[in-house]
Amino acid sequence: MSPMSETPSTSREARRRIARHFKGRLRPHPSIRRAFSILAALIKQEDAEYVRDMYVVPHDACVPDGYGDDDLSGAIVDKFYWWYRGVADVVAADAGLRPLDLSVVVQPSWEDESGIVLMYSRRIVLMYEWIKAWRFGGRGSLGSVLRDLQRDYDYLSKELEDAIVEHPNAKPTLVYNS
Repeated sequence: MSPMSETPSTSREARRRIARHFKGRLRPHPSIRRAFSILAALIKQEDAEYVRDMYVVPHDACVPDGYGDDDLSGAIVDKFYWWYRGVADVVAADAGLRPLDLSVVVQPSWEDESGIVLMYSRRIVLMYEWIKAWRFGGRGSLGSVLRDLQRDYDYLSKELEDAIVEHPNAKPTLVYNS
């Protein structure tokens, strides 16, 4: 049984389900454990059904059926945001930063490519990428999702490390809404 075959009611339940999936098996490599921690962060922010539908199950549109009915742009933003927010949160934790020290900005498009920007300290660009929403997600297997999470984690970690070395005095900028 897949750890994401049912929708958990809480993130704690999701972590238990993932732990049960690996119980009695060889301990996964640290990079796979890290990818699972990113997956758990995604599930904590959303839910397992959303993560499964958006990132694992193949779909033929920008977002799976039923997710962009009222607001397609918002659904595309969510699709990219939650993926990169999960990666950014784990990278920030591993670097000893607060999660919001890394910003994720998405400019959605259902006609062409969506722009995704990840920044450190709200000023230093770590990643800027254009991706077609209909090609992002629907990887077909949990293993593919974990590999992609690990790839993005490795890339963002390296970029953050380089940014901290190049800009040692960069301090996160706090933005308060009144």
